[in-house]
Amino acid sequence: MIKKILLTVLGITLGGALIILLTIRLVVNQPLPEGASGPAAEALTDRIIAATNQQAWKENTAAVEFRFDRRGNEHFYDRRRDFVEVRLPGDEALRVQYNHKNQNQFAAFAGDTPLEGEAAAEALREAIKWHVNDVFWLNPFGMLRAPGTTRKLVAERALLVSYESGGVTPGDSYLIITDENGRPERMQMWVSVIPIRGLEFTFEGWQEFGTGAVFSTIHNNNLSDVTLSDIKTYAAYPEPGTADRFAPLLAKISESEAKSGGEAIQ
Repeated sequence: MIKKILLTVLGITLGGALIILLTIRLVVNQPLPEGASGPAAEALTDRIIAATNQQAWKENTAAVEFRFDRRGNEHFYDRRRDFVEVRLPGDEALRVQYNHKNQNQFAAFAGDTPLEGEAAAEALREAIKWHVNDVFWLNPFGMLRAPGTTRKLVAERALLVSYESGGVTPGDSYLIITDENGRPERMQMWVSVIPIRGLEFTFEGWQEFGTGAVFSTIHNNNLSDVTLSDIKTYAAYPEPGTADRFAPLLAKISESEAKSGGEAIQ
């Protein structure tokens, strides 16, 4: 029903759209639930970590690539070197590579044409924005015990995780509802980038990939569906005998390090 209302928004005035959005917020908004920290919350956290095989993600997965279907964004994340490549569809066919630890080190292209100056900087901003959003949907359970997080048990199978400091959006909270084994089935969100508080998405289509990493590939909601595809994990990257896709970024880093007298990343 709500999705039909949003589709109607496309054909009305801005004022009417704002009224409808306000109505949706009043109907759907939910208060942040209360919970209790302590051993029970930590035990459920352990079950979620085990059910989503975070050990395989952290220890066995050197790199991962995937596609965020709704926008067609393609991502390659070299976890060992902390390098990211984002391909954004559109007339310009943007491709951006950047060093996650030092985002001043990057290479940007429109098709095969290198970008410079403000055009390159804008492409970098777009790539970072979409990578932060899209990689969350791939594995939102790897940071349950990150610095600045709190974990509270709301119900036997419901864990409230709040990011009180650090990260991209401090203050965001997520209620993870699991099955009897600790595998997430649904998640409610109280986040700054979504105006509707307590919006819920499903976690379905669980698959195990080559390194043992386990990801949910389907997230359904009345407002919008999120699906991921073309997922591949790498135990090592670059794989033996293959070219390094990050050669353009490495060239930029070598140039930067040469100017500063430092050593380039190998």
